Amino acid sequence: MGTRSTASHTFSLGISAVIQHTLANGKTAQVSFSGESLLAAFSDGVDANELDRAWESPLLYLDQDDILDLNLRDFTGQDLYAGDGNDGLGQDVIIEEIVALIIHCVSGTGKLEINPVLPSNPVTWIPLYFALNSFGGAVKPGGLRAWFESDEISLATSEGATNVRFKAIAGDVEFKVYVFGRSDIEASSSSSQSSSTSSVSSTSSGSSSTSSVSSVSSASSSSQSSSSSASSSSSQSSSSSSSSSLNSSSSSSSSLNSSSSSSSSLNSSSSSSSVV
Repeated sequence: MGTRSTASHTFSLGISAVIQHTLANGKTAQVSFSGESLLAAFSDGVDANELDRAWESPLLYLDQDDILDLNLRDFTGQDLYAGDGNDGLGQDVIIEEIVALIIHCVSGTGKLEINPVLPSNPVTWIPLYFALNSFGGAVKPGGLRAWFESDEISLATSEGATNVRFKAIAGDVEFKVYVFGRSDIEASSSSSQSSSTSSVSSTSSGSSSTSSVSSVSSASSSSQSSSSSASSSSSQSSSSSSSSSLNSSSSSSSSLNSSSSSSSSLNSSSSSSSVV
């Protein structure tokens, strides 16, 4: 089992303008400004200025008055030809915090409304009537709406707050959705998942499977560490004797018992890694 990570993610936004006024005598006065420039580079992780999940929709199409409810947490119902709700690598996507959400109305004869009516289980930070045609706020072809939060506490999703609704109004629309986020809200929780993943990798040798499980479960106190170490040492001894008994044809029954014990340890290790 591998460990997923993200790389090379940068968000940039530059603003510049020049305002000119030509006088009756032909002379020109002007004012220029650059405003704020945003350039944010993110590393892999679940803390401030970090992210570890990304999802890009295919080109989504809606006929006039059609609606689409999109789950921004696990993307249920969306298939990128890699499995329902999966990312482009075929891995499941669970985003607990959204760092950046971009909705781009690419083309069409109509406009794109966002939350004209609240869907079931709506995300709390996209309000009702966010982009409504009757209010003059629908997204026209070429336009976009975006949210960006690089802080440690960004835009949260939860089991009961996941969905946003899109509707085509006054014609058909094609649009895309980009989501960048974090798989966890606690950096410490993510660390423990990585530790669990590496311990599963170490079980591939078979002989040290019991000691790998012991090392994953032994992080709470020094007394548990020493106990786990003793257990590990004893396991390795048992595994060695199991290996020697495998070489001896007269002790096949004991070797099979030892092999079953090793298989049980591997199952225990896989169970502890299921948090990934």
